[in-house]
Amino acid sequence: TINDNTYAAGGGAYGGKGGTGTGGIVANFAGGSEYGSALAPVAMGSGGGGVNSSSKAGGNGGGLITLTVSGTLTVSGSILANGGNGTATACAGGGAGCSGGGGSGGGINITAATLAGAGTITANGGNGVVAVGATGGGGGGGRISVIYNTTANSSSFTGQSSISVAVGTGGTLAEVGSAALVDKKGTGATTDDDISIYKGWDWLAADTTGSLFTYNNIASTNASIVSIETGLTFNLQSTGNLTITNSIWSLPASGTATFNNIVTAAISSSSQITGGVLSTITLGATTISLSTTSHIKGGTVSITAPTITVDGTSTIDGSALGSRGGYKDGNAGANVEGTG
Repeated sequence: TINDNTYAAGGGAYGGKGGTGTGGIVANFAGGSEYGSALAPVAMGSGGGGVNSSSKAGGNGGGLITLTVSGTLTVSGSILANGGNGTATACAGGGAGCSGGGGSGGGINITAATLAGAGTITANGGNGVVAVGATGGGGGGGRISVIYNTTANSSSFTGQSSISVAVGTGGTLAEVGSAALVDKKGTGATTDDDISIYKGWDWLAADTTGSLFTYNNIASTNASIVSIETGLTFNLQSTGNLTITNSIWSLPASGTATFNNIVTAAISSSSQITGGVLSTITLGATTISLSTTSHIKGGTVSITAPTITVDGTSTIDGSALGSRGGYKDGNAGANVEGTG
């Protein structure tokens, strides 16, 4: 006999959206939506959804940690703002289960004159939990921003590989959060900052004036998922190099992204800059290379450089990303778009 009172709650969200619960017979609830600043997180994580009682509760969100250090911050241990796990039990009358969602990762906001150590910094989502077939959604990742070398160029931190804003397990569609280190190089200027992205990042209108982001060197590594906010006309200006390694940069449908004044743009190790239907990607650099199954995909792709290298495993691709067919990709009418 299957119990009809079966629910799977959604996960909490912060830097990434929460997961949708699965296996519920009555309902599978969606997770929360992301919010807040990536560059200056000032909010806690959000809790996961619960079902009727404390035995089927959602996990709490991660808290908010703010460290402002005028001297040296040495991290040999751990700085943690992880989400809590959901709880679950069989629903009333037995049979299938009712499952709480995981809480999202919280916020970690660090500013330090000098950063040292090799410790761990994490704001991971909590796990949704399984109860007799129903699974609560995992919590989305939190937000980590570390700004260092604010007065001198003397940091020696080596724990970058331990930075994490991962999703919790359970359900579907949970998203990683945002995490980056910004090296100020001991100057008050912003145009010579280096930004290094780990696991995930959101380019948000709230983190700039207008649509222009200006850095010296920009790097994303460690299977990073980098997104551009819907509605933001994204303009990234660099005075140095753009290095995208084992990462995916995603534009929304019809989104626009411009990469300006780059010296060397190196896109490698199964990386992508990818846009939706009718998207526009403009890239200008002295040298551009795509290697090891890497791709640039968009409706309109415009690349200007003295030297462009696309290796035998990589592509620049606009296939099926132009004018929409009838009832295709949000085209509400039967008529095709375009002038043909």
